[in-house]
Amino acid sequence: AVGAAAGVAPLQLTLSQLAYSNLGGRGPSDSVPEGIRFSEVARVEGKPVDMVINAAGAYEPADASLNGQLWSESNHGSDGAIGTLSVKAGAKVELKVSFVDGATDMPVTMPAFFFSVFGLEDHGFEDEEVFVSGLHEIFLDRDASLQYRPAPGGYIFWPKPLAEGAPSGVIWEKTLNVDRLTRHAVTFLFEQTRSFPLSFGCSPDRAGGDWAVPFGSTD
Repeated sequence: AVGAAAGVAPLQLTLSQLAYSNLGGRGPSDSVPEGIRFSEVARVEGKPVDMVINAAGAYEPADASLNGQLWSESNHGSDGAIGTLSVKAGAKVELKVSFVDGATDMPVTMPAFFFSVFGLEDHGFEDEEVFVSGLHEIFLDRDASLQYRPAPGGYIFWPKPLAEGAPSGVIWEKTLNVDRLTRHAVTFLFEQTRSFPLSFGCSPDRAGGDWAVPFGSTD
């Protein structure tokens, strides 16, 4: 079973409580620390755990007001809440995703959890790119047509159509049962993790222009 090595079922992150949003110091929240913080995304040993996303370098949003904005069941039909992060066309943002005690801000080691990136669709260009490091296992939605290549310390994923006779670089390892609004998703299983690097890149030629990256947790 998934997560058996950790001895527990993987946690589902709940992104329903946005504490503040000020990634790279670009707002829209004022007088708060840098980063995006979600409160009580999970509980570990009975204690609430917060998830904090910080910019590890320069950050260019298309619209910072979209950062942390939640998609909910009421207005999008998906299960639970999903966060978003704005990336300007032609830009790349390097992030650090961390888990801390909701009361003390001390680092928390998450035993096992899922983290998903949604909406990786082919627009006729290889125009969206996700880098992630430290993952334990990869899961793909049945409709996801993604390629990957190893990168220092992790993997880079990007959308591309699956053509007949596609090369072995195309990954189709496992499938997820997700609803129509979480198609074109890649889900990562992490185990015994306090933090992990994550980056999003958006081509200047992206057919849809700027990218509001949906992320969250699914099983």
